Amino acid sequence: MKRMRGATPARRDRWVEKWRRADAEGRYEPFLNTQDVRSNGTRGRIPSLLCPGRIYHLMSHSESLYVCRLERDPRVVAIREQYPLLPVVVTVDIADRLEIRHPRYPASSTYIVMTSDFLVDRVDGGQEVHSVKAAYALEKPRTREKLLVEETYWRDRGIGWRLITDLEIRTQENGTLLLLHGFAQLRQELVPHRDAWLWELGCAIDSRPYLRVAELIDRACEQTGLEYRDGVHILYHALWWRLADMAFEHPLRLEHSAEELELVVHACG
Repeated sequence: MKRMRGATPARRDRWVEKWRRADAEGRYEPFLNTQDVRSNGTRGRIPSLLCPGRIYHLMSHSESLYVCRLERDPRVVAIREQYPLLPVVVTVDIADRLEIRHPRYPASSTYIVMTSDFLVDRVDGGQEVHSVKAAYALEKPRTREKLLVEETYWRDRGIGWRLITDLEIRTQENGTLLLLHGFAQLRQELVPHRDAWLWELGCAIDSRPYLRVAELIDRACEQTGLEYRDGVHILYHALWWRLADMAFEHPLRLEHSAEELELVVHACG
């Protein structure tokens, strides 16, 4: 939080104005980026699939896992991370009503711009807010107070608010989705080969489901003239987009058989 240390109201208001201008131009920018905030977790940047060209700024490994889950949810059409709760006077008023001290910037008496982890737009036109927190942090009264201000802000606007802990997020399935997310965008040179390769993989699985997935990938590559690494990319791409499926409660290990992973190819186009 070095950039925000000792922030004055004027500096804070300039940040708000910059954010508002970008938002008005249709360019969403998270109010906080990974360089702004000191985090106990592993911060990360992940390219958006829902909004190509945009980069998600995530403040913890749990947020990285969760944004991938949101991106793969067919009910979700847009995700805005680190969304500011504006205007500040509203959260100050809520804190006063709840008899809670409003957060301030470090080494400053200036009220902070509070943010929500994810504002989610649904395909049905509705919105909801998801706040991701470490379970141990909820043991701290101050954390619970700030979450109550956040929840009240959104409830007052008729928008659902949901708290998700890292205990819910850190699953084998979500870890696999984080891996697959990096392969969701197929390299352009592989696009013409995708359907044929998946067809060959499906045939190989049907005839020899007891073989290691690595061997099945090799067989499909031999039939299509692709390199092994290209086959892995197509498989991971297909798993992300549900052209193929597996038992996501199992680790995605290519030395396991198709039977062990319950790997199937659903469609080839």
